[in-house]
Amino acid sequence: MSTKKKLRSDSTLPFLKRSKSSKSNGDSKEQSSAPTGVGSSGASLFVEVVRLLIVLMSTALGYSLGGGSIGSGVDQSKAHSAVIGAVLGALIGYVIGGGVGRFLNREVNYVDARFESLPAHKLMAGTVGSLSGAVFGALIAIPAPVLIPHKIGWIAFMLIVWVFGYFGYSIGSSKSEELFAAAGLSTRPLAKASAYSHNLGSEITLLDASAVLDGRLLALAQNGLVSGNLLIPNFELDEIRSIADAQDPTRRRRGRRGLSVLEELRKVPGIEVHVVEEEVMGQSDPDAKLVELARRIRTGIITVDLPLQQLAELHNVTCLNLDQLNELLRERHVPGETFRLELTKKGKEPGQGVGFLEDGTMVVVADGEESIGSAVSVVVRNVKQTSMGILIFASMEEPPTDGPLA
Repeated sequence: MSTKKKLRSDSTLPFLKRSKSSKSNGDSKEQSSAPTGVGSSGASLFVEVVRLLIVLMSTALGYSLGGGSIGSGVDQSKAHSAVIGAVLGALIGYVIGGGVGRFLNREVNYVDARFESLPAHKLMAGTVGSLSGAVFGALIAIPAPVLIPHKIGWIAFMLIVWVFGYFGYSIGSSKSEELFAAAGLSTRPLAKASAYSHNLGSEITLLDASAVLDGRLLALAQNGLVSGNLLIPNFELDEIRSIADAQDPTRRRRGRRGLSVLEELRKVPGIEVHVVEEEVMGQSDPDAKLVELARRIRTGIITVDLPLQQLAELHNVTCLNLDQLNELLRERHVPGETFRLELTKKGKEPGQGVGFLEDGTMVVVADGEESIGSAVSVVVRNVKQTSMGILIFASMEEPPTDGPLA
């Protein structure tokens, strides 16, 4: 069974991340540059261009007010006053132009800072909504210049267009996610990682989508229990992206959390996240593809999917199940052990009370129904392993008796 290798470069994959060294260099450059708007040289150029344009306009205006005109046949008696008007206009324009240029530069920087924090999908949807609202408002306002006399009709026309344009922008930006979803587009954040290469060494592990969607993977990595090069196949990344684009809000939040986990993993010291695009021919099931890929590059898999783990073990592929790891790290209780527990609800059998340990383990307490809502001391009677985890059966601790035993 042959494998077709397609390794993408940073320039072709939209979700590929540059290396950490280049990232640090980029951060230092950003710190040295202006926080918002254009740089100092760009700001000076902007101000001077505005000043030049205003000087040209004021010069032409002064020349015109001085009695000058364009073309032959200019009255020589007015030439002197026209030149004086042009010079005065140029001087006034030079002074005013600098102030206007600096004012416009500050406003451009302000607008740039506001748009920098605005998500791109909201800006795009708001722009489309604004244009649609303005066109609709213009169609409605066409009778205004006809029915209302003089310039008031045109003012009413512009007011209606402005109101409908602003209204369209508000609706478009607030409903951007729904509009993009209806058009089959995505507003999700992009997963950032570097391209996979076979020169990474032996410390590599494949990630299943279920493990990425599970927040415990990030906690394990941050505490040094997971390290090295983490590889996520492109077909697993597509699964996470499809969940992030789901219509259901809960699934959409879960998918975006998975993409965020990939980004946070990339920031953990000692971990590199890489995207692998590997076509496994003859396999259509994602789990089978992942196991076959793990066999070919001779590495293990991290998952929380029990069927995937069983399939991997059948093919002698090492698999770390985060659920099983969580069970192994749970606090163990033995029969006869005593501890305090808050009972929160009734059990299935009459008289039973149920409480939960800090790790989520359920404790069923016989004769504990009357103590629901309070913390009591219980004695472990039996510990049972079920498909859902560990289940502890306990009873109320008997208070010590005073006086001699009979």
